[in-house]
Amino acid sequence: MVDITKNNIAQTVPEYIADVLRHNLTDKQSPTRDNSEWILVNHEDEVHIKGNLPRVYIDYAGGSRESKAPQVIGPVTVLIDIEIWCSGSNAKTHRNELVDEITQYLTDQNASDGSKTFREQSLMFENCSGSNEDAIIDDVLIRIHKITFQFRYYGH
Repeated sequence: MVDITKNNIAQTVPEYIADVLRHNLTDKQSPTRDNSEWILVNHEDEVHIKGNLPRVYIDYAGGSRESKAPQVIGPVTVLIDIEIWCSGSNAKTHRNELVDEITQYLTDQNASDGSKTFREQSLMFENCSGSNEDAIIDDVLIRIHKITFQFRYYGH
C-alpha cells in the first residue's frame, strides 16, 4: 500500500498508479502473467521485451507546486507518462483496448489499488493527452501509445 504525501510525490504517485492498474487490468497475453510482470514503474531495456508484450510503462514526468503563503505549499500538479506497448497480429486492437481501459480507471475518482481510491489518496484527475509512437525494434513493429496524465494532489 502506497501513501502519497507532498514530500514523496515523484516516488509514490507512479507506484500508486501502477498498483491501480495492476488491480484492475487483465493481461492480454496467454498464458496470463502476474500483473507486476507487465505493468512496470520503470522503463527496462527494450531488447529483452520482443516476445513479452503487451507492456505498460509508468513514469513520473514532472509537476509543479504552488505557494499559497509563506511556508504554505498549495495543491501540487503531477504529470505521469504511461506508454502501452503491443506487438503481433492484433497489436493495434490490444493497444487501443488498453488505452481505453487505462484512461477509464485513471479518470475515475473511485478507482482503487485494492485499498485506497484516488479520492482517498487526495489525487484528482485533471486532463490527459496521448499519441501513437509506433516503432520498429529488431524488425518487429511495436505499436506504442503514450499518454500524459495530469493530476492534482490536494493532500498534505
